[in-house]
Amino acid sequence: MSTRLFLSQLVIVLWFCLLVGATVTAQERETVTKANWLQPGFNTWAFQHTGSVLPTAVVSRQATPPSHLVFSPRGLSDFIYSGTVAGASKTLSLADYLRLSYTDAFLVMHNGKVVFERYFNGMSPHQRHLMMSATKSFTGTLAAMLAQETRIDSGAKVEAERRSNTTPVTVR
Repeated sequence: MSTRLFLSQLVIVLWFCLLVGATVTAQERETVTKANWLQPGFNTWAFQHTGSVLPTAVVSRQATPPSHLVFSPRGLSDFIYSGTVAGASKTLSLADYLRLSYTDAFLVMHNGKVVFERYFNGMSPHQRHLMMSATKSFTGTLAAMLAQETRIDSGAKVEAERRSNTTPVTVR
């Protein structure tokens, strides 16, 4: 199965949830530091402005134009979330879950089309946001799909130089 076909069959849900957080006022933004940027009351702003708190680098994409996303909006008002929010078991509408989880951005793709997209807490479509472990999940999923198609060798050494360690690593 091709990667494109495989991806078009999946319902991909991406959300950037700040499971503990709060809206930060302009005055409080001045007090976001390396010591408190992960704490509630500071993290909502810090995750959208990581470059103001920590050293960051922009990694440019290749010179070819990005793929065009197709939009086919649908309502998800009937979607119900059952699970834990802030340590308590709850059953919530999607709108309530996104609000209570301090979600900054939420995107749902189905059959290769964007069917739902919302932004909160001052977030915008072209704004950078801290991804944390989501980056590993995306990279690992893509690598597994490419290895299954034999487009990459899962035992190959990574030859690109890394700033923190130039020793080749095995891709798994």
